[in-house]
Amino acid sequence: MTGIIFDLKRFTLHDGPGIRTTVFFKGCPLRCFWCHNPEGISSQPIEWIHERSFDRICFADSETIGQNIEADELFCFLLRDRIFYQESDGGVSFSGGDPIAQTSFLLEILQKCKVEKVHCCVDTSGFASQDDFVKIAKASDLLLIDLKHADEVSHLIGTGVSNKLIINNIKNINHLSTPIWLRLPMIPGFNMDSQSWSLMLMLLDNLKSDKIEQIHLLPFHQIAAHKYNKCGMEYQMKEVKSVQKVDLYPYYDQLRERGWKKICIGG
Repeated sequence: MTGIIFDLKRFTLHDGPGIRTTVFFKGCPLRCFWCHNPEGISSQPIEWIHERSFDRICFADSETIGQNIEADELFCFLLRDRIFYQESDGGVSFSGGDPIAQTSFLLEILQKCKVEKVHCCVDTSGFASQDDFVKIAKASDLLLIDLKHADEVSHLIGTGVSNKLIINNIKNINHLSTPIWLRLPMIPGFNMDSQSWSLMLMLLDNLKSDKIEQIHLLPFHQIAAHKYNKCGMEYQMKEVKSVQKVDLYPYYDQLRERGWKKICIGG
């Protein structure tokens, strides 16, 4: 089977435990206005424009972002660093975009990794059919699931989709053994105000189970701002300041007060 990816990063440390290789899948069912990987939103290859200047002369060239790859070819690449996965209790992570947008391709790779006992982590929005989501959860060793807003209307405005399916999917896999790390992107003007945060705390209370091992507070940053121009996309967050770690201490403290024991600031 063939899938489409737009990046492969070896020796990553922020997409699950240990030393990992992260595979970035093209395509995402959400349209978050702050997206940090806009080049991964479209399911198809895009042209990335590079603009340079020298002695007042401007140059521009393009690069195709996104390539088709066979499952066997990708799997062979992932096995190159097996020794590092074993020595660090690491493995392979699938991100994007959202790997859930290519469920069949993702499942084939997950099954190959399971046979070879390679730890697999899937970083996803959780926006998928119940059947597909259960299949992915069963084939994964760890799920990183983003929760962007507790209010359905606000979630729809900010991401283009309702959060009902995501919440139901999280609840629906409580009977499985797959652990979950919930990741909360902290976005100024969207979900950091007191009302939005109160709703999130109530939602987390409702979701609490022994399967949810960690909560990660992910601060908004401007690192991806330059990508929008290259992709020919409008960037709505250019006037917004990056969120600093210290800004998230009050949120961290409130999670601790609610009984959450393992909380991280950052990925």
